[in-house]
Amino acid sequence: MKKSNQIISLAILLTTCITIKSSDGYNRYQAYVEEMQRKSAIAEERVNKLNKSNSLHKESPELASHSELRKFIVKNHNQNLESCFKKDKSSLRQWLGIEPTTYNKESNVFRMINAIRAKKIIEAHDLNLLDVPQKCLVRDKALFASSTRGIPWGYHNTWTVIAQNIKGYNVRDITLSEAQQMAQFVEKTGYQDFGGHDMNIKRDRTTNKIVFIDLEKASFSSPYVDTQLKLISNLIAYTSSAMTPDALSWLKQYSEKIKKAEPNTPIKRIYSNQQYDDLDIDLTKVASQFKEVEG
Repeated sequence: MKKSNQIISLAILLTTCITIKSSDGYNRYQAYVEEMQRKSAIAEERVNKLNKSNSLHKESPELASHSELRKFIVKNHNQNLESCFKKDKSSLRQWLGIEPTTYNKESNVFRMINAIRAKKIIEAHDLNLLDVPQKCLVRDKALFASSTRGIPWGYHNTWTVIAQNIKGYNVRDITLSEAQQMAQFVEKTGYQDFGGHDMNIKRDRTTNKIVFIDLEKASFSSPYVDTQLKLISNLIAYTSSAMTPDALSWLKQYSEKIKKAEPNTPIKRIYSNQQYDDLDIDLTKVASQFKEVEG
């Protein structure tokens, strides 16, 4: 009986070792596959950007004298987003009432600049429960006229900002952790545009993150919301109905803390905050050159 128990114990031990070894091998294989996929995605992105850079010489000769804008377009080019935009335009989605995968934000380059800066702020401060939509500039045709540029009424080439359509839901359950990160986000960016039925935020159904969907200049520029205290008070006023009790309680306590400490601390508005910008591209020049190109 004793020998039988020893054999059983040995069998269990061997089975466990084989399972552990097999599991370890599988994990290493998975890690290898994921690393290869990551490197492949990086290589593909570099090729796409190189192709975009080469195509700009032929398609957009006006950019030859606007080097900063050209660098900006290439660096922030998103092939997948552009492909989705073209598919939305060419398909019957809009006529059939099917929700598009992209939105046309017209020639408002500040929407894209603000999105880039907001994304960098989110990453720099590890606000991993928040996000902003992807955006990029694409060459498109639009119906317009421009007396300053001598362009008659008709369809003409133009640079258009397109944005990812976030598929998700209206936010109705902001948690304590999310409220804390939202407070940080509005303080770092000056964001204040929580009006409307959806408060200009959406919960992404894929990532479950809260996404700030309206990033135009006006979303950061109210002259009446110009201090840290007013930003937090504004956040509470517009989003309190969508917060859990502990989230709302924390925000109110945080507001009181600011009021007692430094209630008049001025805010940094994202459209003029260069703290998080890449050193190789001057976004102020980008905005200026975009205005020269688009009028």
